[in-house]
Amino acid sequence: TGARIDRALALARLAPQATEAASAMRAARATRAARAMLAASETLALALGARETRTARAHAAPHAPR
Repeated sequence: TGARIDRALALARLAPQATEAASAMRAARATRAARAMLAASETLALALGARETRTARAHAAPHAPR
C-alpha cells in the first residue's frame, strides 16, 4: 500500500542518521571505558607510590616513630 511505501522511504532517509547515532554511541562508550581505565591506572600508580614512600621511609629510619 501507499502507507507502507511512505514508511519505507522515511526509514531509508533516516538510516544514515541512525548509523551516525550508533557510531557516536559506540565512540562515547569507548571513551568512557578509556577514561575509567585511565582513572584506575592513576589510582593504582598513586597507591603504589604511597607504598614505595612508606617502604623507603621504613628502610631509611627503621626505628623512628611513625
